Amino acid sequence: MTTKPVAYGYMRVRQDTRDTDLRAIEEKFKRYAERNGFELRAIVEEDDGVLKLDRFVHTVRQENVAHVLVASLDQISTQPAVQAVLVQLIQAAGAAVHTVRAEQADIANT
Repeated sequence: MTTKPVAYGYMRVRQDTRDTDLRAIEEKFKRYAERNGFELRAIVEEDDGVLKLDRFVHTVRQENVAHVLVASLDQISTQPAVQAVLVQLIQAAGAAVHTVRAEQADIANT
């Protein structure tokens, strides 16, 4: 029996974000994972004002997460330099970062 690579979704959620928008992103993550043969084990939602990516990176490493799905790289950080460093930390923990948009996705090669 072969095991599917583990994927986690990651979302930073603003207070004014509608539940319907969150559910739509979750559905995109689920479809993307299914199409690519990933096991979407969790979707992590964090408050916009509280950056807990250090804990998330630790979890990625501990849980052997191979893929991190985000709706956009702005979900990681809106500042390009910080974004690049955080993507590198996720990659160093062993996971590829996938930007999942509608029916396409890009893999961050930072």
